Amino acid sequence: MITHVSVQNGFAVEDAGRAELLRDIYRKPVVFDEVKYEGNIPNRWGNLPAEELVFRFWNGTVAGTYVGHGETYLSPDNILWWSKGGVLKGQSPARLAFLKRVLDDGPAEGINPVDKWQNPEYGGQRGKYYLVYFGKKTTNAWEFLLPAQKGVLADGMKFKAEILDTWNMTVTPVEGVFTIKKRDAYFFADQKGRSIPLSGKPYLAIVSSAWTD
Repeated sequence: MITHVSVQNGFAVEDAGRAELLRDIYRKPVVFDEVKYEGNIPNRWGNLPAEELVFRFWNGTVAGTYVGHGETYLSPDNILWWSKGGVLKGQSPARLAFLKRVLDDGPAEGINPVDKWQNPEYGGQRGKYYLVYFGKKTTNAWEFLLPAQKGVLADGMKFKAEILDTWNMTVTPVEGVFTIKKRDAYFFADQKGRSIPLSGKPYLAIVSSAWTD
């Protein structure tokens, strides 16, 4: 019996849309057990910057898949953590621990793709919890938009939001409540047209959760 799929492919998590395709193909939990490694060895699979490795983890997360960590920094004893373990030297482990805290605070059902046809940056549980990852894109504001799914969202539903800086590991609550209304066939928006101001930095994300009085 096949329980999951184990994949070695860093290219697949360079954006969330690619990672989602393997979920659709196999219809089993997908584990990207090697997406290349944070490190400084000459091999092309072992010299990712920490920012890139963390970026790939978040893409895999909003795609509803799982990503494995590894590290390949040179050391005086010529032993790589990747093969022998020991002391981690990189910057990604702390950021991945932050990601784990975000997931621990999220829905018990986990993260699934929300709008894989057009907006793969949305993950979560439809109608309840949305995790929107901007990755390397930089923007000063994000219009509050949730993908429309028949029978899931309705006018008048309310949501709270937080801004995540996935590199600096901060969580910033957004003031107020967003009350949604249908904008078109594809999105619900805040009924007042509100946007969320952002810092213009890369590696930001938004968490939006259903809210009741």
